Amino acid sequence: MTAILRQLAMIALFMSVISVPVQAEIYRTVDAEGNVIFTDQKPKSGPSETVEVGPVLTVPSTKVKPLPPKPKQEQQANRYKSLNIVSPENEQSFQNPERITITAQARPSARSGDRFRLIWDGSSLLESDSPNFTVEMPDRGAHSIQIEIMDKNGKTLISSQPRTIYVHRASVFNNPQHKPDDDMDDVGGPAVALLNAVTSLLVDKATDN
Repeated sequence: MTAILRQLAMIALFMSVISVPVQAEIYRTVDAEGNVIFTDQKPKSGPSETVEVGPVLTVPSTKVKPLPPKPKQEQQANRYKSLNIVSPENEQSFQNPERITITAQARPSARSGDRFRLIWDGSSLLESDSPNFTVEMPDRGAHSIQIEIMDKNGKTLISSQPRTIYVHRASVFNNPQHKPDDDMDDVGGPAVALLNAVTSLLVDKATDN
């Protein structure tokens, strides 16, 4: 029993010794070529000196907090990367059009609940679930067009770059061969004939009397 206790005591003493950190000595020497050498083994020959090494500084690691998630409204506002008008081309001209089709493309595609809106000359003209619009009998002149995507509350999420188109229509004032008197001649013939007939009838009655 005594031998067992003695062995346990020796084991405990050994464990306590190896658990204490031991810092090795550092030696500084200079070789024949003048190079400074640092080593933890004492040189067997030549002069050397012991270098005192201070305690090793340790910096505890810092936990990096994850960034808070973006608000839902900001995520919705950034859901689309681009919105472009595919047709018509910028500054495209139309001659006597009955209708003009305007097509846009969104990336990514429009999500459920979002709608497209056509801005015509700065004002909202049409809304649709698809990026295709048809404008019937547009007025003559220059027009500004732009496409927007809005959410279910009507908030604009993204807008395309505006484009300008030109609508041309024929006019009697632009036809040099047309004369306003021609229109009067078209209706003047029957009117004159009727007037002559009435005059002749009145003359005949006056003669009979």
